[in-house]
Amino acid sequence: PITVNGDTVEFKADGREVVAEGNVDILYQNTRLRCDKVRVFIDEKIALAEGRVLFEKEGGEAMEGEMLIYDFGAGSGTIVKAEAYLHPYYARVGLMEKVSDTEILLTDANFSSCDLPHPHYGLHCREVKVDPGHELQAKGVKVSLGDIPIMYVPAYVQDLTDKRPRLMITPGYEKGYGMELFGAWRYYLNPNARGILHLDWYQEKGWAQGV
Repeated sequence: PITVNGDTVEFKADGREVVAEGNVDILYQNTRLRCDKVRVFIDEKIALAEGRVLFEKEGGEAMEGEMLIYDFGAGSGTIVKAEAYLHPYYARVGLMEKVSDTEILLTDANFSSCDLPHPHYGLHCREVKVDPGHELQAKGVKVSLGDIPIMYVPAYVQDLTDKRPRLMITPGYEKGYGMELFGAWRYYLNPNARGILHLDWYQEKGWAQGV
């Protein structure tokens, strides 16, 4: 059963529709949905949630947004202006569609492993497909340091089981070279096509790059 709690809870149409407002908390199996206002269609197991929507699932999956349409039975839904944590990334997304437990589609998405309001680096992606806990596939990716774009990648794949960082920046100093900044970006196309792109800067020598 779907459990609906709130400051006010009203049952309509012989109990087949529930309307709740104020501190709404909905529980269904391993899923929890919190918001300001919701309409739940019991037979269809569909919820229309608005205002400070927070969707959580066992295993660490969490999403926030302004509005959510969610099908508890199918495990699918759409959330508008979402913020999500998809290990190891924090994401801000224009539109997020949860197709199933094994597929999430994102449009106009910004990713970073930094959880600050203004991340040190980020990936802006035109389109993303995520298999939570397994793999992330992105198209039209711009890599940025702060607000400065440094690279464009037509397609990008991230193995979400890999705990090592994708982007590494190491500062240093050496006589004859001056201040140094070593940048390394690990790319992963598939298990047989992966490597590291190096982009370094030396105060006295300029830029250096390699694969």
